[in-house]
Amino acid sequence: MISNLHIQQNHKYMKDLELEFTAQYSDSNNLMITPFSGSIKIYLEQDDLEEYKSLEIGHIKAYRFDLSYNYLDLTLAADHITQDVYYFANFFLQENPHLIEFSFYLFYLDRAFIQPEYRGKDYGLKALSIFLKLFAAGETVGCFPSPIEDLKDKYTDNRGKLIMKKYWSKLGLNKYESEQNILWTEQWNSPNWLEEQISKS
Repeated sequence: MISNLHIQQNHKYMKDLELEFTAQYSDSNNLMITPFSGSIKIYLEQDDLEEYKSLEIGHIKAYRFDLSYNYLDLTLAADHITQDVYYFANFFLQENPHLIEFSFYLFYLDRAFIQPEYRGKDYGLKALSIFLKLFAAGETVGCFPSPIEDLKDKYTDNRGKLIMKKYWSKLGLNKYESEQNILWTEQWNSPNWLEEQISKS
């Protein structure tokens, strides 16, 4: 079974910012670790027309761990997805289970990408905040703040990580483990400044 989720939020920069997410439940492993994929779209007003053109400017990818399952089983399931998902799972489920003792779910933000020409307007942060408010409010949320592809050639690895750590911290991820480069927060809530930006839009 595939569950389709559609969320729309108005913004002042363009007529609309639209998020469209798909959560897949195709087998038992998806119940343990549910993959979310989503597109970030804006609506541009066409010249001399009342209609608006939809334009995809980025995407989000995330995984949700259901912590009601055995932690070892979750870690083994993560090993069949990607290396990063496994490292993330191992950090929390095997090495630091005390960090998630008050959570029902653990969220791994795998990727958030905005096309370069649309950066600087907080589209990505707003989209992530809306997504997390729907699916991860009060839960443990984390990521690896590593530079995305188009930044890897522009900055050194350390500089790229510093930039991405600063970016993801704006989302409210405020705890960092430098050896494994994991940024996270427990009981996530959208930061006040970001809520103010969304409410003004």
